[in-house]
Amino acid sequence: MQNVNLQIQKLAPTLLKLTCDDVYHFGSLPKGTHLPTEKSLLKTAGGDDFMAGEFTHQDGSRYVMIVNKDVVKSHRCSPQFRVPVKGLKLISPYSGQPVEFTREQVWISPGSGALLKLE
Repeated sequence: MQNVNLQIQKLAPTLLKLTCDDVYHFGSLPKGTHLPTEKSLLKTAGGDDFMAGEFTHQDGSRYVMIVNKDVVKSHRCSPQFRVPVKGLKLISPYSGQPVEFTREQVWISPGSGALLKLE
């Protein structure tokens, strides 16, 4: 529980400046949800075990949060976007700072998510 609390404290300054634009699922759809649309930023997150939220920051920058719906296994996240993206930065849940979204960062643990800033 302390780890979750630490992560929330580090992500909160960014999250509080975001407005949610859309939430959608890949793969199986829980009732009342939808797949990504033609207007969605993401085409795929790299498999059917993800859901995504799209956000706009107060400064106009765009973010996506990709969540692993599988509560048992980690999954490799490899997002593909409908719009040109120069780069992605992971907002670190340990520092609150943007870091490269590479190597082990692309593996999302069971039930966890990654907050990504589009560049």
